[in-house]
Amino acid sequence: MRHQVQQLLDYSPIKYERMIFNHFHQWCHLQSYELADCQKLITNQALFNWWITQYDLLQRKFIFRTKEFAGKASTQVMRDYHTEIVLQVQDFYSKPLMRNARKQEPITHQLN
Repeated sequence: MRHQVQQLLDYSPIKYERMIFNHFHQWCHLQSYELADCQKLITNQALFNWWITQYDLLQRKFIFRTKEFAGKASTQVMRDYHTEIVLQVQDFYSKPLMRNARKQEPITHQLN
């Protein structure tokens, strides 16, 4: 499925992964109340696994809805529509996973 989305958006694997990370970072930023809180959310693997599952469901929705005009619409139209669909993930959250993520120690810089 991810390869199919990459092709529809005309993204390289690196650009595609960067897009996903940017969307996750944006979601964590919206769910957090300060930088340290955002760091805790970003670094929590269980939270990311839940989030990517939700994101993938929305990508499936994107693929289903674009079957009729894939190859006919411009790349930019496909990218814009993809963004419109997948950013619906911003309305989702898992209270238990976020609570557990916030229990983590924040990432701090070590000075030598």
